[in-house]
Amino acid sequence: MPILKPSYADAIQVFAIERAASMLTSADDVHPSRWTQSRYSNIDDYCRRNNILHLPAALSRGDIFETSRPDNPDVYRTFLWSMMWGYQSEGTGAYRTNVALDPHTVPTVEERLANMFEAAQTGQLERAFDLMRGRGSRVRNVNTAFGSKFFYFAGFDPLADSEVQPLILDRRVVSALREVLTDISELPSDFADLTLCCFQDYEWYLRVARRIRDELISSYRIDVVEFFLWSVA
Repeated sequence: MPILKPSYADAIQVFAIERAASMLTSADDVHPSRWTQSRYSNIDDYCRRNNILHLPAALSRGDIFETSRPDNPDVYRTFLWSMMWGYQSEGTGAYRTNVALDPHTVPTVEERLANMFEAAQTGQLERAFDLMRGRGSRVRNVNTAFGSKFFYFAGFDPLADSEVQPLILDRRVVSALREVLTDISELPSDFADLTLCCFQDYEWYLRVARRIRDELISSYRIDVVEFFLWSVA
C-alpha cells in the first residue's frame, strides 16, 4: 500500500522541487521585544550567564544550525533560538520559556540542556528523549513538541544515512500525518497529547518520515518531509 494518499504523494514531490532549496534560509519574525520584558527575568539572567548579548528579530533553520555546529556548538543559544523560532508569533512562548529557565533547579538548567544536546548530537536519541522526560533531568515546559526541535537542531546530519534522524514532531506535524497517510491505524494514540509521547512513538514517526523520503523524494534531505508536513497543516 502506498504510504501517502495519491494527491499528497504528488504534492510532496512538487513541494520538494519548489521549497526545499529555501528551507534553511527562509526566516520568520520571532518578535524579540516579547522576550525581553522585565517580568521575564529568568530569560534575562540566562542570556547574561551564557553571553547571549542580543536577541534576533528573525530566525531561519540555517541560523539555528549555525549555533549548533559540531565543531563549535553553542548549546544555550541553540536552545533559546529553537524556542523563539518554534513559538514565533505565539504570545505564550516567552512566558513558557521563562518558566523553563528557572535558575534554581538542581542540576542547573544549563547542565540539563547540555546533557540532552550531547545525547542528540551523538545519535543517542532514546537517551535524549529519556532525559527530556526524566524527573531529575527534564526542563520544565519542554516536551516532545519543543524537545524534538532542540534535538533536531542538535543532532540532524544531512550527510548521515542512519535509519533514524531527529526531526520535529509537533501538533502541526501530527495533524498533517492524520491527513496525508493512507493508513492511520498505526498512528500512536499518544499523539493526541504529545506531553505523553514516549520514545517508541517518536521513533515510529521518524521511520515513517524515512519511508516517505525513500519512496517519494529520495534525492532530498529527510527533513524536507517534516517541512512538507508542517506546511500541509
